[in-house]
Amino acid sequence: MRQTSRLYHWDLADAPVQDVVQKIAELPSHLRPWAGRLVWWDRYAERTEPVQGFEGWLQDRSTPEPNPVELAQALVGLGYTPDYAGMRAGAQDWGIAAVRKIGRPQGNNRHAPEGTEFPITLHPRVVMLSSRRPDRNRATMYTVHVKFPQSKTVRRAPIRKGFADYYRAMDYALDAIRKLEEPAE
Repeated sequence: MRQTSRLYHWDLADAPVQDVVQKIAELPSHLRPWAGRLVWWDRYAERTEPVQGFEGWLQDRSTPEPNPVELAQALVGLGYTPDYAGMRAGAQDWGIAAVRKIGRPQGNNRHAPEGTEFPITLHPRVVMLSSRRPDRNRATMYTVHVKFPQSKTVRRAPIRKGFADYYRAMDYALDAIRKLEEPAE
């Protein structure tokens, strides 16, 4: 099993499986199979041992596809971040209008502490960059650049992932460092 989930900021990450199943069971009946499949896929699909409680939702293919904004709201209620919930729900108009329907507060992105100088080298293979320039009035993007070890047989392209929130970018970078330092199996 992978050490972390794709849900880097999931409120229920430490909750027991049965608590997560109970929360999904409390959703309206037309959302349960969809939310159950998404949570199972995002959090429990890579486990080697079976996870009890999701079987019915994984097998149910008769429930029609719900409204993406309604499904995104349900996922936010299950601890997903609004951005990730909207992406996973498949909202076509996942812009400002759809975000406001879910109730994500605007302008809650945290910036780097005053005096932080970029680029920040966190590890020999992990660097954080910033797009903030004093002469331009633009939104700031924090980019984490991860370079993987290369060998003659295995070549991996570097990953570049952007965040509007400095602390989310730092969490991602620290998680990437931990994965790079894990012993190869």
